Amino acid sequence: MIKTSTIINTLTSTCIVFVLMAVAANAQDADKPVRVIGNPGFIHLQNDNGVWWLADHTGKRFITTGMNHVGEGGVLFNEVNKGWLTERFGADIKGSWGGLNPRAKNHAGYADMVVKDFKDYAFNTIPFHAYSTPLDFYEKRKIYYVAKIKVQSISLVGMNRRRGDRFPDVFSTSFRDKLNALAKKTCTPLRDAKYCLGYAYFDMPDLKRVRRWHRPMFPDGGLVYPWVQDTRALPADAAGKQEWMRILKRNHASATEAAQVYAIDGITSWDDVAKVTDWPIQPKKLAQVQTDADDMLTALAEKWYGLHAELIRKYDPNHLLLGDKHDVGYDKSVDMIPDGVLDAIGKHCDVMMIQYYTFYTDQHNATLRKLHGQTGLPIINGDHSYSFKTSKHTKIKGLEVDSFDAVASEYRRYLKGSMEDHPYMLGWWYCGYIEQWAPAGTKQLGQQCGFFSPFGEPNEKLLSLVKEANENASIWHGGASLNKPLPMVAPSELDTPAKTSEPTTPAEMFAALKLTAEQQSQLDELEKERQAAEAKFRNLNGEAQSDARNKFYGERKKKLKKILTEEQWGIWSSFWSRQ
Repeated sequence: MIKTSTIINTLTSTCIVFVLMAVAANAQDADKPVRVIGNPGFIHLQNDNGVWWLADHTGKRFITTGMNHVGEGGVLFNEVNKGWLTERFGADIKGSWGGLNPRAKNHAGYADMVVKDFKDYAFNTIPFHAYSTPLDFYEKRKIYYVAKIKVQSISLVGMNRRRGDRFPDVFSTSFRDKLNALAKKTCTPLRDAKYCLGYAYFDMPDLKRVRRWHRPMFPDGGLVYPWVQDTRALPADAAGKQEWMRILKRNHASATEAAQVYAIDGITSWDDVAKVTDWPIQPKKLAQVQTDADDMLTALAEKWYGLHAELIRKYDPNHLLLGDKHDVGYDKSVDMIPDGVLDAIGKHCDVMMIQYYTFYTDQHNATLRKLHGQTGLPIINGDHSYSFKTSKHTKIKGLEVDSFDAVASEYRRYLKGSMEDHPYMLGWWYCGYIEQWAPAGTKQLGQQCGFFSPFGEPNEKLLSLVKEANENASIWHGGASLNKPLPMVAPSELDTPAKTSEPTTPAEMFAALKLTAEQQSQLDELEKERQAAEAKFRNLNGEAQSDARNKFYGERKKKLKKILTEEQWGIWSSFWSRQ
């Protein structure tokens, strides 16, 4: 029998060996050289022992913080704050189109105001949503900023499909020439800019499933990705159509087999398939149709991001590629990007830029880990906010909480958590800078939230706490992989998550409505009408289906507003707009 003392001595020796090995491994990690991505003479990336950083031309590491919607016309010039900017900076600061005039005589004065507001509260970056101010104004004022390359929209938001707007054929020579000309015009003047963070492309690109509210745009209700739909509808000799045909030939044994999958009659050859521009909306084999669509979307993303990288770096090899700002979810919904698209982003971009409006939850953390794990890139949350609805708002953007203290709490909690828990997070741009008061704003989103009043006055109490969080961001991030106590951060009630006042599930939404028995009965009748109408819509095609749906849901909205009180309608419309 082996003595107990022998076992203990053996285990003790083994533990000492493992401890020494761990110490040696940590010492080796500490000696690892910092990995640099980009040109160190400009803003670049550093990966130091697994922790990602932005670093500028002086070598200073930083976490990017900013406020969005700088210079947006509807925020600066509306019925509430009419005249405040023109009185301060001259009548020509407002352009004839209603937006900020980049050629105004005192536009530099406006830029001074913006930069001071940012720097006073430790915001270091003019972010993605900034408009009209010439970028050299920011360069001279030594504040980081984002440049934009917007060649052609790939977002259904603002795309007028009835007027003929479509996604681009990125495989065509004409598209390449168009992007090349824009890259030359945009990037050449910025090639030597020291404070330019990099190049961003589009906001909320539709490189994913069709959002619920966009489905009526499409005869098939959004069964196939919209960009794929537009590409396969091109004429036979179009470059994009040829790429579609290459995928079909790879995935199907013959033209007749492909025709059977898509329920296309009269097909005897691949040339016949290439001539099809109006694809049936009820294919026979949905799984195979989805495989083809996934492969085509991957090819589109590969070309889109690859061509941007090639042509931007042709004229400016010095700055980072931030790519598109991808919407990945709101509140408890996750709108995930397909794997093929994420692979293309990881291959051709330096940073992944997202828009993710949720509280700092396990779901949020899991989504960040998925995005980083798939792309291998550091991440900027480029659009996200918390807001408090006051008597000056009818509805307000952002995740609603019950006080300004709660806004500060959630701001600190998100910035601290994302910096400590995710070594690949590079920062957060809050939405937004200057807020709106009713009746300004939009019917869908309500009023823009912000840290400054419509007249440019800072919310001092809120901003003092936000400033403290901004100043601590780099300190929090420095401990992301070390798991050590961090300086300057005392335990605070600000770390307690605020409660959202908005329902997050249909059950919560209906409970919040507090319907009377009569209202419930009326809604039940409306639901029967909806189900019957949807059955009829399936027998229609193309614009006839879209027109019928739009007409039905327009009338349904009127009926709902008659049944519900104004408060109930606000709860109903707000909930469904987020789904």
